[in-house]
Amino acid sequence: MESAPVVLPIELNANQVRPVAYRVVSKKHGLNLKSSALDVLAKFLGHHFGSDWRGPDAEKFLDDICRKWKEEDRGIFVDGEPLQVVIKDWNNADASTSKSSRFNFNEYFKIVNAQDCQKLVYNAQKKNFLLSTNSKHELSAIQLFTQRYHILLDKLYRNELFQPAGLGSGDGYTIVSIKNMLGKELGTDFFLFGLLEQQFGGPWFLHDISGNIQLQITKGTQFAPGNYYCSGSFVLCYGTYQGETFLVGTMGPPQPETRAASQEAYDHIDFYNSNSSRIERIDPGLMEVLKQEESKRENDKLVILGADIFLDEQSTLDSLRRCLYSLEESPPTALVLPGSFISLSYQPYRPNIAQVYRDAMNALAEILTQCPKICASTKIVLLPGPNDPWHSCAKSTFPYFALPEIFTGRVERAARDVNFATNPTRLLYLSQEFVFFRSDMGDILRRYSIPSMQNEHVSDENPAESSSAIDVDSVVDETTPAIRDLDLDREEELEAEKQVASTLIESNTTSINFDTKKSSLNDTQEARRVLATLLDQSHLLPLTLKAQPVLVEYNHVLSMAQWPSALILCDPTTPAIKQQYEDCAAMNPGRFILNGKANWMEYSPASGDYVFKSI
Repeated sequence: MESAPVVLPIELNANQVRPVAYRVVSKKHGLNLKSSALDVLAKFLGHHFGSDWRGPDAEKFLDDICRKWKEEDRGIFVDGEPLQVVIKDWNNADASTSKSSRFNFNEYFKIVNAQDCQKLVYNAQKKNFLLSTNSKHELSAIQLFTQRYHILLDKLYRNELFQPAGLGSGDGYTIVSIKNMLGKELGTDFFLFGLLEQQFGGPWFLHDISGNIQLQITKGTQFAPGNYYCSGSFVLCYGTYQGETFLVGTMGPPQPETRAASQEAYDHIDFYNSNSSRIERIDPGLMEVLKQEESKRENDKLVILGADIFLDEQSTLDSLRRCLYSLEESPPTALVLPGSFISLSYQPYRPNIAQVYRDAMNALAEILTQCPKICASTKIVLLPGPNDPWHSCAKSTFPYFALPEIFTGRVERAARDVNFATNPTRLLYLSQEFVFFRSDMGDILRRYSIPSMQNEHVSDENPAESSSAIDVDSVVDETTPAIRDLDLDREEELEAEKQVASTLIESNTTSINFDTKKSSLNDTQEARRVLATLLDQSHLLPLTLKAQPVLVEYNHVLSMAQWPSALILCDPTTPAIKQQYEDCAAMNPGRFILNGKANWMEYSPASGDYVFKSI
């Protein structure tokens, strides 16, 4: 098959394109070009059409742009910034109908850091996202949680199980606000949805936007399996109103919503178009073209190394060298290195810590220079961890920003495409979105979760390391006699209703197709629970600010209101795993050095196949 000729870009200025632009834009279509618009046209015509910028294809492009401008009723004056938006729409439409050589893979394969994400806020009335009108995007701590509340509540209302009876196949399960429940007849059962919080190590409360109520969590409380329930998690509770408290019969996470369903609900918003002054939407035709391109690139692979690559340890450097040498024969499309990159936290009081870190980065650069194929063709991503500069305190504030340039100069010079990413960061690959998050999330969730009545949160291998390893009898308080005092009929009725609620809430876990390798049953359950918790909560940090501080102006970066194609949690405190949760691939490469071996995973975006490797 004969390939189309390659277009060589040229540099044009506004004076050169003015006659052509005037003839088509002004004389033919009656539009007035401002100087900023001429600059935009000059740049695009030169880069897109090259020396043929006066040819028929370029003139057709100008015609198409003018028609689109008038179709969108943008007025007679053409300014630079809105013209860029129109040109981008034309480019996307052109890609969806043409498979020409102008398709640029790098435009659809890029890192999106925390500062690059468009700042969108959720509007509960319109049930969609709006562009933030506040340039600083300052959310209060209260607004941070109300955003999460409304996003998850609206997902529940879109679920057929919670639609009013008579609408579609809805079964009529009703979520009641706490305010509307108060004052109702004692002993009545309700579904509640809200934020779970423990106050100063004492009782647990449930909050929604209307109020709060103390929860009675007893031996009889059933927890939907496969999740952690932490201070800061949103939960569904089914139980009995007892006046000042709510006796919890069953507790479970919010019902999951697939990525495809969220895309439809949010009208295919482009969440990562930071260059636009308005909300952009992804063209379905373009998505089809990108998916077709993915199917052609079946040899592309992402390699994610295990977390904690301690470059200040010679044994780790030797293992990293062997790992990269093995990848050099067939370089990956992307190589992700999760921190921390030194074994000691970067604290100013540590003597010579800056030199230690600089030497560690220089050692990485030296190893990379010995892998010329990787350096020439692979997108290399460095994801900072808790020991790295600026984040080395007991409770690091997320997101972490990129490693300081003072340490990274030699690494940047060693390879063609090195990305010092924020944590978390996103990798856009054609039609897919990958979220990378380096966190000791398993350890954090175990520390702040409700002690399970069935000891589900206690590892069988080392229960002493978990804060949940407590005596169950010590948790059950004076609420237990109240249960025994229920008459027999009422107790049987409550048990039957709890069974219905338990079946409903446990439906969250039925769609998980678990397919791990090289992991014991206990390990797989633990890793599965951590990943499922983040996805069900649609947030990377489903905790209170007290448990895990965040920069509230970057909360949108931590949100997964629309699930990614894949969530890669780089967590050395959680076993390595890969599972499919609905239409989201969830995985964790584990720890880099384990049992004296270097560990990593390889993932194929085209097929979804994966393999764990060690050397």
